[in-house]
Amino acid sequence: MAVKVISKEHYEIFNKLLNTASFSIKIISPFIGYEMAMILTDMMNKKANLNVTLVTRFYQEDFISGASSIEALEILHEAGADIYALRDLHTKLYLFDDCIALVGSANFTTGGFRKNHELSILSDNDTFLNKQLVDYFDDLVKEISKEFLLTFEQIEHEKNQVLSLRMERMDREYSFKKRYGAVLSKHSEKSERIWLKFEGSGKDRLPMNERYCPLVTKELQNGATFSSPCKKPSKVKAGDKIIMAKYCEASSPYVVGRGISAGFSDTNRATDAMIAEHGWMEQYPYYHEFTSFQYIDAPISECIPLNDIIETLESDIYQNTIGKQISKDRVRTWHSQQAHLELTHQAMEYIDALLEEKFLLHGVTELGKQSSGEKRKGQKNTKSTININMIKAAYNVAKDYYLDKCKFQQGRKIVNESSGMNIGSAGNFLVVFRAMMDGNEYHRTLNKEATRYYLENIYNDYGDEQLRTAITACRKHLLYYEEKQSKQPSIEKIVDEFAAKVHM
Repeated sequence: MAVKVISKEHYEIFNKLLNTASFSIKIISPFIGYEMAMILTDMMNKKANLNVTLVTRFYQEDFISGASSIEALEILHEAGADIYALRDLHTKLYLFDDCIALVGSANFTTGGFRKNHELSILSDNDTFLNKQLVDYFDDLVKEISKEFLLTFEQIEHEKNQVLSLRMERMDREYSFKKRYGAVLSKHSEKSERIWLKFEGSGKDRLPMNERYCPLVTKELQNGATFSSPCKKPSKVKAGDKIIMAKYCEASSPYVVGRGISAGFSDTNRATDAMIAEHGWMEQYPYYHEFTSFQYIDAPISECIPLNDIIETLESDIYQNTIGKQISKDRVRTWHSQQAHLELTHQAMEYIDALLEEKFLLHGVTELGKQSSGEKRKGQKNTKSTININMIKAAYNVAKDYYLDKCKFQQGRKIVNESSGMNIGSAGNFLVVFRAMMDGNEYHRTLNKEATRYYLENIYNDYGDEQLRTAITACRKHLLYYEEKQSKQPSIEKIVDEFAAKVHM
């Protein structure tokens, strides 16, 4: 026998292979059941030389719902198994002495091996195929690394939490989001990395009323960021994304912009001429240039405190803290003495949405070529004129956004998908509504029909006083454009018309 299709004999075949295995069992399964774990631990107790390695998920919701058993992991760990945690796991693979493989749909549970309709391939004596599967397993464990090898303390802590939450949970629809494990790229080619780059130091803090501006020289026309010799950004490659954070007079660094790195090499060092012009480069001589860079056109006080981001994302902000049981206070100190830290993709998406919101509210300065206008997956792409149905949809979502019932990124997606308004305009409509409600200056202009609709419905929905606040915001907006020698008489006429209604 070389390769055989298995449909109804999973349990019997596993037990037979387990009995014949002499030195190694390797298992990948998202879910681990207690009955199957007992069978495996019994064999481990009988065969002292049997090494068992498992890769599985470590999701609190799985344990609470019973999809996987924390007690199973406990007895396997006590028996001497090495258990690695991997997020987003779906593979099911069983290897016996590195020469027989079972791969298919069955989880290592009673359901997977005895109750469910499952289909697998049993590979026996197919040396070429089995070597590929063994290599796959070994490479996966190596990539996960010892950092996500579960400890007895982790399993016991999770078990205690799960037991408590099982008793407390009344609503079966509620889902516990806590997930632990390595996060690996799912693509054959390594995707770009995302870095949080810190600029400045405790002794070099930007005053809160000043604006951040990257260094631009004749040699570095798209902007650049500098590092000391002991903190060279050697891991930053061409195409990596950079989120820039600036130390300022506040206790937290503030995120000020984003860019695409041109990469780093040891030749990226300030010349004598550059040092003569900028003396601080002697202390911070190494740089990496941007191919493109965008930053908020406002004082740093209007930018994004890193502590606010950590308050939302907690340990899921950095690649080396994701999924770990680390307090927010500890995460807030993670950047101490660091020139740059690698962010998670979740953090990038969240920070991108915050930056785009700030760009719309305060304006954005752009250096180099930009790709921010590219169509994102799942978004409608239309160049049609903004119509009344789009305006109505945007206004309704903007009210929820203002009340924090939806996030900026979620809100503009809803407008885009429900009305066909492009994603950039949708974000603009949300930001302008919030500015009108708060009486703040805004920089992106709504067309005549949208301005009239917003003011009329703010008046109808919220009354005289709120309309006065909205008119104040509109007049700040008009003054902003007037100072740039770009008047908007048609918008001004509409604003004056509504101002007359409330005697302004």
